[in-house]
Amino acid sequence: MGRSTLLVGLHITKCAGTSLISTVRKNFVEDEYCFLSSYYENLLSSRPIFSQITDPQRLRFLFGHYCNELLFRIFERRPIFFFTGFREPVARAISEYGQISAVRLTAGEEPLSVETYLQASANGICNEILRCFPTLDRTTGGAKWEKALAATSLFDYLYSTEKFEIDIQPVLDLLGINNQSLVRDNSLVDKTLPASVQDAIADARVVIRREAENFYHDDLRLYQELAPLLGKANYQQAVTSKPWALNRTEFVRSLPDTATAKAMFEQLETDYLVHEFSSVGKIDLLTASLTTNIAHYQQILKRVQNQFSS
Repeated sequence: MGRSTLLVGLHITKCAGTSLISTVRKNFVEDEYCFLSSYYENLLSSRPIFSQITDPQRLRFLFGHYCNELLFRIFERRPIFFFTGFREPVARAISEYGQISAVRLTAGEEPLSVETYLQASANGICNEILRCFPTLDRTTGGAKWEKALAATSLFDYLYSTEKFEIDIQPVLDLLGINNQSLVRDNSLVDKTLPASVQDAIADARVVIRREAENFYHDDLRLYQELAPLLGKANYQQAVTSKPWALNRTEFVRSLPDTATAKAMFEQLETDYLVHEFSSVGKIDLLTASLTTNIAHYQQILKRVQNQFSS
């Protein structure tokens, strides 16, 4: 695949996505990538959201929690290499709980109760995959893990978080990034947390392991099926004959036309944007930013109109 190939990655939470984001940011200029995650962070860093990008054909890398099936249609004239990463579900849940606790500590809040976390994070891997493929979630029968498994057949490659430095190599090769430039960005280091928070995380680990089958049954079943396939360069060939495999060409044809897909994705971004700013209590900041941008563009429009009317 040449330079025109667009790499699209679904960032499943706590599956080494931050390391990949940091690596791309280090090696690419900003109009070559777009992160479909943390709209709050993007705004603070003055990065445009996808619908604001004036020349999306310059993009080489799209990655984030909010990747969506519509991107297949939006970029239907370009070859797409679609990938994601997996992590053993219990280890992933424990890591996520620790990260949430660290973030809450920074905000001056107490660690989240493990009971609340379990309720909110149940089968998080399957949920994130099916958020990316809502069509399959609506139209495919079977258990949640079976739907998610079918969705993975639409990917070109799956890496293992546990073997990240090795498994991410095919992605780096397509991006033209030397392995020595790989950034290993650990977003949580237990020893930097106060003893009380470390104790809460240690207690939570015990509970999460004990309750894993109750809250992560679908994730565990999905991981059991996919574990032997992680890191395989010939992933598509390996799953073609599986009874759960889908035909990606036929699936893309079933999606809305390009113009409709763009409009739908813009609406999704708006929903994600509002949800994220609401969840962190920053709606006022979002409102102020939008108001400022509107005023800025109105001034530009007025100058253009004055120039061409004179």
